[in-house]
Amino acid sequence: MLKAFWQARWYVLLGLLTFSVVLLLTTPLHFVWRYLQPQLPPLPMSIEQVSGTIWQGRAQIQMPAELPLGTLAVHWTLHPSSLLRGKMQADIRAEANDFRMTLALMAGLDQRVSIVSAQGYLGTEVLKPTLSAGQASLDGYFELQQMQASLDLSALQILDVQGRIVFSGGDVGFLIDGKPITAELPLLIGQLQQSSSTMSNLLMSTDAGQPVGEVYWQQNGWGGVKMRRRFLDILGQPWPAQADADTIIFEASHKIL
Repeated sequence: MLKAFWQARWYVLLGLLTFSVVLLLTTPLHFVWRYLQPQLPPLPMSIEQVSGTIWQGRAQIQMPAELPLGTLAVHWTLHPSSLLRGKMQADIRAEANDFRMTLALMAGLDQRVSIVSAQGYLGTEVLKPTLSAGQASLDGYFELQQMQASLDLSALQILDVQGRIVFSGGDVGFLIDGKPITAELPLLIGQLQQSSSTMSNLLMSTDAGQPVGEVYWQQNGWGGVKMRRRFLDILGQPWPAQADADTIIFEASHKIL
């Protein structure tokens, strides 16, 4: 009997491993969360109403005031078969008022995460408190389309990114020298790209392909924005100096991380 058991030891170990994985993935998440939550460091958000399983679960996340999304409903599905390749594949869906996002992720033991695909929607109602504080307003919505990215979590670096962000167009209001200005923005397209090993960019243009500005962020934690005179032309605002439409008339940078 012992000889037969020894010959079948790998099948026994495989069976025990399979049983352990199945048990882990099917254990009610609220039971696991009860023991896991006290071990976590303080989080900037409140996680509530955890339910389902690790394999397929959902939770309500109360976002901090700095991110005016309110309560975020998150649903996820893990794919156990990806463990055979030493990775974890997950599909995630998040929804809140005027916000939704779907993600397909792949993470490895090397702390590298691939965003296989990402789609999203953000209505400008979410931005109203922030814009109102600066006496500005904006109507319309943003869409994230066909985004893919590779991230190194150990170094907090973006290795590659592509996709685009589309602004629907809409009315905009702001102050210049204390005078209220209103205008209508057209459809704008932002193209995400990795311009170098240390810099990612969002290149903004009109639907006719005319560049209006750029947002960039670097691996050293700095980010910035550049605007061309064409953006003022769209707003119907003059520029006192002589410059063509492609001239960069404004540039600012700030330490983000």
